[in-house]
Amino acid sequence: MKILTLFLLLSLQLPGILSAGEEKDFINKIRKSNDLKLMEKTEGDSYFSGEEPGGGEEDITIDPDSGLNYSKENWIKTRTEIEEGRFGKRLREETAEIEISTVQAPVSPPPQVEFTDSGTSLSVTGRKLISFNYTGKKYLKDQTSTSRPKSTSLFDITQQMQVRMQGKVGEKIAVNVDYDDTKADKQDISVVYQGDPNEVVQNVSFGDIDLSLPATEFVSYNKQLFGIRADLRTNRLKMTFIGSRTKGETKTKQFTGNTQFQSLDIVDTNYIRRKYYDITFGNTARLPIKSGTEKIYLDQQTNETVDGILISSMTADDLAVSTSTYTGRFKLLTAGVDYVIDYVKGLVTFNRTLNSQDVVIADYRNYGGASLAYNSSPADVAGTSGTGRLKLVKTLNDIYVSTDTEAGWRREIKTYYSIGQTNIVRDDGKGNFGLKVQDLNRQEVGASLTPAQKYPDTIDVDFEQGIFNLQSPFASETDPSEPDPQIYSASPVSKRVIHIEYYYRLKTFTLEAGIVLNSEIIRVDGKKLNKNEEYYIDYDSGFITFYYPDRIGQNSVIDITYDVSPLGGTSNQSLVGGRVSYDLSGKLSLGSTLLYQGNVKSNTTPNVTDLANSMLVYEGDVQLKNLNLLGLKTSLSGEIAQSKINPNLNDYALIDNMEGIKQEDTANLDHNYWQPASNPSALPSHPSALSWTSQDIKSSEINPNSATDSTQKVLILNYDFSVSTEISIVFPFSSTGLDFSQKNSFELIIKGDSATGPLLNLHFGQVNEDSDSSGGQTLICSNGVTTYNAPKTEDTNCDGQLSNSEDTGWLYAAPSSYGYPTARYGASNGRIDTQDLNSNGRLDSQDLTGGDFGYVTNTKFKDNSDNNAEKNQIDFTGWHTWVYPIVIPSTETYKWAGIKQIRLTLKKGGTTTGSLQIARVAAVGNTWNVNTSTTAGTLQLLAVNNIDNSDYNPIYNAGGEATSVYNDLYESASAQKSEKNLNNLSEQALEINYSGFVSASAAYVYRKFSRAVDISQHQEMRFLLNNSAVDSGNSFYLKFGDENNYYKASIPLDFTGWRLYTISQTDLTGDNIPDVWANGGNYSVAISTKGTFSLQQVPQMIAGLETADAAAHNGKVYLNEIHLAEPITKTGSAKKVQGDFEIAGFMSFGGKYRFVDRNFQTPVTAITNQDNEQQTAYLNLAKPSFF
Repeated sequence: MKILTLFLLLSLQLPGILSAGEEKDFINKIRKSNDLKLMEKTEGDSYFSGEEPGGGEEDITIDPDSGLNYSKENWIKTRTEIEEGRFGKRLREETAEIEISTVQAPVSPPPQVEFTDSGTSLSVTGRKLISFNYTGKKYLKDQTSTSRPKSTSLFDITQQMQVRMQGKVGEKIAVNVDYDDTKADKQDISVVYQGDPNEVVQNVSFGDIDLSLPATEFVSYNKQLFGIRADLRTNRLKMTFIGSRTKGETKTKQFTGNTQFQSLDIVDTNYIRRKYYDITFGNTARLPIKSGTEKIYLDQQTNETVDGILISSMTADDLAVSTSTYTGRFKLLTAGVDYVIDYVKGLVTFNRTLNSQDVVIADYRNYGGASLAYNSSPADVAGTSGTGRLKLVKTLNDIYVSTDTEAGWRREIKTYYSIGQTNIVRDDGKGNFGLKVQDLNRQEVGASLTPAQKYPDTIDVDFEQGIFNLQSPFASETDPSEPDPQIYSASPVSKRVIHIEYYYRLKTFTLEAGIVLNSEIIRVDGKKLNKNEEYYIDYDSGFITFYYPDRIGQNSVIDITYDVSPLGGTSNQSLVGGRVSYDLSGKLSLGSTLLYQGNVKSNTTPNVTDLANSMLVYEGDVQLKNLNLLGLKTSLSGEIAQSKINPNLNDYALIDNMEGIKQEDTANLDHNYWQPASNPSALPSHPSALSWTSQDIKSSEINPNSATDSTQKVLILNYDFSVSTEISIVFPFSSTGLDFSQKNSFELIIKGDSATGPLLNLHFGQVNEDSDSSGGQTLICSNGVTTYNAPKTEDTNCDGQLSNSEDTGWLYAAPSSYGYPTARYGASNGRIDTQDLNSNGRLDSQDLTGGDFGYVTNTKFKDNSDNNAEKNQIDFTGWHTWVYPIVIPSTETYKWAGIKQIRLTLKKGGTTTGSLQIARVAAVGNTWNVNTSTTAGTLQLLAVNNIDNSDYNPIYNAGGEATSVYNDLYESASAQKSEKNLNNLSEQALEINYSGFVSASAAYVYRKFSRAVDISQHQEMRFLLNNSAVDSGNSFYLKFGDENNYYKASIPLDFTGWRLYTISQTDLTGDNIPDVWANGGNYSVAISTKGTFSLQQVPQMIAGLETADAAAHNGKVYLNEIHLAEPITKTGSAKKVQGDFEIAGFMSFGGKYRFVDRNFQTPVTAITNQDNEQQTAYLNLAKPSFF
């Protein structure tokens, strides 16, 4: 019987008579000989093979060659080991060791779910991971700083899920799920229903599938998207429907071979900064410089220790003004590593861009052998009467040391531009490279400039490095011998565009950033490539690398279609389409296709650069096949299609609603970030004259118009002028400096406590860091270096870390001659406090950046809370808002390009002791800027709103047209307050104050767009204007364009209050693109134009005043809600007629007429902006049979 086989196996004394290896070989031999059939039993098989137990007998024989050795002793021993669980243990252990050490554990077979009756069979594998992580930090000692929490804790839950499911549900539904939430490109789901051939529903697919429609001449669609598709069919009727939500805008690019065509615009102010320097000081008689004689040093304003080897303390001076000196910590630079020098041109090119605060000094021997250090002026090349000091080539913050007649601060060359691409194909003179200088309206002007800027005559190009250089800088419009002060200022103003077209060789192809995942279709010479097999794509950067570049020939055509999401986000366009065809007979069929693609309509009025659009495409076609006309086999077909594009589903688009025009840098009002400063009088502050702390106060207490009841931090100053009549504190904005050159006001919100309070002054710029006039301190650093006259600091061992024993504050101790007590500042606040405000490890004195506003210069702020009364004394109680309007001319912007600190100074007024509270200290800028007049008249800009400016009435409360415009754009203010649970709603406008304006005044305000905007997609341009008082003889104007090419609307200021002005944009050529402006409103408007201007490329807006009489005019206007209305729906059409004829055995001929107008577009084709008409015909002769 088979059951005896088991007993035979159990009776083997394998562990006793065989080694481990022999035991394994023996078992394998038994398996091969099929002697132990039970070892091969599969699950579900019967042990008896259909026989009942005991239903028969079978002789048991043992092959003598099998290695089996039966004995009674072995039987007893084996039975004992089985009972004790030791049988086969050695074999199992060795097998496990072999599996672990030599091979991977086998993958378990996928779980199966099977219902044979219904035809369902699914394979499901996956896992769900949930991890918990808790981290906490608790300080052992209480902190006094309110700028960070006393303790931190974080409880983090991480989840991961991977699921894979394949199979069928029933006989007709296929399921495929490959989902991994840890990988963005592995989240595929598809469910497909496949009907029988005789069913109406042939196919229904859902998930990540191929969405396609049967193609016609003009309308087709084929993309891999997440959506749904259905195919239905009857005897004569066929229908296909698709629906999806696309994730971006479809674009196409084509490359030929291994070069790519590129065009770009570079504005004239985008020259390469702080890399190229002229060390001839404008005197070519020094050339050529003797090779290898140069010594160039760099001070990076770091706190590196002077060791006399790597870092040296040196003093340099200016070549033109030898009394202007600079002492710093300099490092000798290495030629070829840190810089390269052209000895023939005297040009030094640094290998990295220098920082604003870097200082460069140099010396060399010129052509005549004279040392630059001993030249006494830029004109002196042979003299020996110089100071012997190295000369300044780049100054601190790029401004002069003491006077603007110095030479060192003007050594930078600003005529080099980067194309942004290397290995550019050299100009062959046949049009493969072009460079043109254009104005902001894209009109070529390079040849007409003085000096001319024309390639290749006056512009040099380095094709290998992708850099071009103007032989002369752009010149001033008033003095061609001087560089343009606006283009080359610290905050330059662009006037021109450099347009470049070129080809470059590439290894990696570039599309654009923010490509939608798996949206690309790439074909090389018509063959579709497979991702990760034949190419790699980085969706974030838009780079594509081909794995087999040798397959791309010089003339290969690479077609790439992809979707791109705006700003890396998702546009979420909805796509719906369908195709219906009907066979009237075997020879006649009719068909129609419809596609709709559109963005989700925005809940708020969009910006003109971010419109939600829609596209509707539909067509009808007819086909006649295999007709017999007069013995001719004939096929005829025709198709007509139309597209409609709505550029703006929201009806309105904002150009500038003034809500985001305010740009500000504010001082932190946490008291830990303020410290004592030297006074404007250069005397140290008395430590007992002022104490300060900070406190959180409800916003509504500071400003009753506040929209919420949130709290904000205020700085509380307690002053005592009985010990000193002047006291100062300072806050560091930045160690390297902030650009304030475009600021137009300084603002303070301050609470006084007396009608005779202190006078106030604000200083912006580097202040004297030796605040107590003690000359610093001596530091013995942990690295063994001793530093003398270092800024006082808590970090006394110079290791950059604050230990508990060091957090005691730095010692403020003025010389004993002042009679001041000592004090410590910054104790127990958990941060390193120091006199070193700009973190360069040295005590710096006050420089020429910025300026003073207040009693020091006898300038006064406007008190918005007191009818704009001008004052610099805090003569009130309660909260007041002070504003100081400022206009920084382009010739002074270098002083404001690197503001590092703000110093607040109080001086005794009438009250000796008291307390002030400060809720805001800010330097405020604007997206609009002022172009000052060189003759007469001034303009001042302010962004005003009903929260911060109590005298401004928001347009939603103004009534009439202003309120109607607000409601159209944003819905009613009451509805917004209710939805957002706000006490008040902020609304902001641009305030333009003008004074002394006469007919010759040329000042204006302007806003430049970072990229030219298109306003041609709407029929109307509208804006609100408020005039505070009738000003006869004076007009306000608004221009779109630049000074020489523009459309202009002029409005007489003969009214008061808000008015809505409407400008009609009219199409004269029938191409759905407006060509001219006209008055479309109810009020008087004069329209004018100058030069060549396109509404599709608006570079900037200009607003200003123009006076018709001889009087001087003063006043104030508000500009608000510049927007577009009435979108222009663009309609395009296409048509086709085709005929094919055949005379059997003799010839075939036919023709086709195809026309597509310039506005026709589909979701997968780009608009061409030109009509396309084709007429084709063919004739084919068959070979006669007798040949």
